[in-house]
Amino acid sequence: MRTGARPLPHFLFPHSLPKDPNMATASLHLLTVEDGIARVTLNRPAALNSINRALRLELLALWPELDERKDVKVIVLTGSGDKAFCTGADLKERSTRSTEEMVHDRHYLTSKSTNALASVSKPVIAAIKGYCMAGGFEMVLQCDISIAADNSIFSLPECTHGFFPGGGACQRLPKLVGYQLARELIFTGRRWDAQEAKALGLINRIVPADKVMPEAMAMAKKSRRIPPSVLFRRSGR
Repeated sequence: MRTGARPLPHFLFPHSLPKDPNMATASLHLLTVEDGIARVTLNRPAALNSINRALRLELLALWPELDERKDVKVIVLTGSGDKAFCTGADLKERSTRSTEEMVHDRHYLTSKSTNALASVSKPVIAAIKGYCMAGGFEMVLQCDISIAADNSIFSLPECTHGFFPGGGACQRLPKLVGYQLARELIFTGRRWDAQEAKALGLINRIVPADKVMPEAMAMAKKSRRIPPSVLFRRSGR
């Protein structure tokens, strides 16, 4: 470190995750690995599975770890409970943070989150129920396949809060729906349902809420047969 340089804050260095190959439980996410399928559950149901700083750190450490594990062939990402997949950043926590902390988060956490999941070489399947908004939807845009419940609601409401989406939607959404419609969805912050999401090509299938996980797991079992050599260095999401 340079003389007089300020040390980086401790929160920039995620702690190692539990190494039990079959079951690992962190405070804010759940992980199970069975038959080559890693099931990751965002575990903040009382906060609609919104992403606070601690959960973001956990996920930043988790994705490369799962990508390197030989016993993991496919990843299924979902949210705890039936109300929400994920509603993006925890705005209540954000309102309590200082400007300096927000700047550090923007440079060292949010920017890394933009491509963290997309950088995983293995298939990633989103199992969506309820609200899927802001950074939650931006995670879905990083997934390969998305299964949504018929009660799913999508939105990118950041502009209505005074800032642009920072998790990759501005780059990925136009590639899927075109620039004109992407601008509409981002600028207005309006909500759209599962049927519209399917029509726009943003999700793969719509099923009843109680069928989301079975459908996602069935898709995962099919996807785990793909040889790693086929997936390696495939085009990014």
